[in-house]
Amino acid sequence: MDEFLTSLGMTIEFHAFDAVNLGRIAQLINKTNQFNLTTRRYTQSEVKTMSRSPDCLTFQIRLRDRFGDNGVIGVVVARKKDAIYDIDTWLNLPSHRVTALGRKELGQDRNIVGPIAE
Repeated sequence: MDEFLTSLGMTIEFHAFDAVNLGRIAQLINKTNQFNLTTRRYTQSEVKTMSRSPDCLTFQIRLRDRFGDNGVIGVVVARKKDAIYDIDTWLNLPSHRVTALGRKELGQDRNIVGPIAE
């Protein structure tokens, strides 16, 4: 399995929310139920407001592999509370490659938002 995953050449990228993908981000937040433990829903306008707030960290997660760009496959929203950030929303599309990448790559560092926030 590891050999197959390596052969895919998967790379995961975290980017701040942007105007081009706001619609897709809102869609993921509102239609993704699997792996959505809070079931919070936000409109596109609310997503835009969060992306501009100094008290929110907002990230879209993209996956690329040897077959191409899989596009936005995840969303992270963290809200500042005092000196820490609480994860409000962390969603990812349930695909076999994404799940495998999550286990293989993201599992190596469970504290992802902290280093990004710095």
